[in-house]
Amino acid sequence: MQIGLVASLARPGGNITGFAALVSETEGKRLELLRELVPAATSIAVLFNSNNRATAANLSFLQNAARSLGLGLEAVDASDQSDIEPAFAKMAQQRAGAVIVRPDSLFRTYVDQVAALAVRHAIPAMFPEKEAVKAGGALSYAPDGPIWSVK
Repeated sequence: MQIGLVASLARPGGNITGFAALVSETEGKRLELLRELVPAATSIAVLFNSNNRATAANLSFLQNAARSLGLGLEAVDASDQSDIEPAFAKMAQQRAGAVIVRPDSLFRTYVDQVAALAVRHAIPAMFPEKEAVKAGGALSYAPDGPIWSVK
């Protein structure tokens, strides 16, 4: 619905299968968890890939949740592996208190680099998969399972 693939969940039309991530319902919880982890953070960065239509469309849910919690939110785009390091430099320059890494195959593929940059810049990072915590991410929060796996 949000990215225009179907008219509605009740009547998607045509031959389509898939799942609903219920993103709007979880974005507030992501920010609440980050606020508990880093209570002094007043601004949260969101690392996203603008080439991913679903991720870019879901930024509005995070922006609304941040506003309701009185937090600043800065979207930082990384659309290619070479964009990841400059994105973290930008977050550090803007003094982001934490970062939410959006679900994307780019960040999943380079999870070690993303986690290492978060550690190097001392920016607690929330990932959509628990495997990222093993790579150095501060925490993960998302549906459990192979939803974001890259094969």
